[in-house]
Amino acid sequence: MRRLSADWEAVYGHPILIAETFVDTSRFRGTCYKAAGFIPLGETRGFRRNGGKYYLHGQPKTILAISVCAVLSGAKTYIAIAEWAARCSQSMLAKLWCPKSNETGKWVPPSEPTIRRFMGEADAESVDITVDAWLEREATRSKRNKKRTIAIDGKTLKASARKGKKQVHLLSAFLHHQQVVIARVQVDVKSNEIPAVKSLLKPLDIEGAVVTADAMHTQKDTA
Repeated sequence: MRRLSADWEAVYGHPILIAETFVDTSRFRGTCYKAAGFIPLGETRGFRRNGGKYYLHGQPKTILAISVCAVLSGAKTYIAIAEWAARCSQSMLAKLWCPKSNETGKWVPPSEPTIRRFMGEADAESVDITVDAWLEREATRSKRNKKRTIAIDGKTLKASARKGKKQVHLLSAFLHHQQVVIARVQVDVKSNEIPAVKSLLKPLDIEGAVVTADAMHTQKDTA
């Protein structure tokens, strides 16, 4: 830092008056910058510019909201999520907290690489639990849908095997009348569905509900 200004002036003909840097505080503390005399200025808004467009990378609520809406609408890949976001109207993008371009004045959805990068680091289990709870509230909001009959069933996901690993097997809880999945857990590859039932039902309010399951779940501990 002591020689930065002189070096810059030797090459470009003018000195450096202010130096600025960015630190991802989710990964680093910025200790070396503090030791070098840098002054913390606070959080950025979380945008990066590429090709004249602004891409949001530090606003988890935006990417999560867009991804959840897209998946509930049938999107199954990162590309499909980005395509769903690109089809959104300007009013919808505004409601989803997307950034506004200074050049065009339009709301800009996050790019596919941004969605992929963020969702790869997201706590999928926490997102799953939150979305499932919301779906259940929406499904049982009216008096006509207050009756709760929960089915427990397990399925192996097609083409989910990875090199050296077995296919993913999920145990799900499903509302019979409302036709909504309200919880799911991944079954340990070294176990089976029976011990997974407790984890599946733990976040759910099953008081007053009828719970159905396959014959393999007629276990005293489960009951």
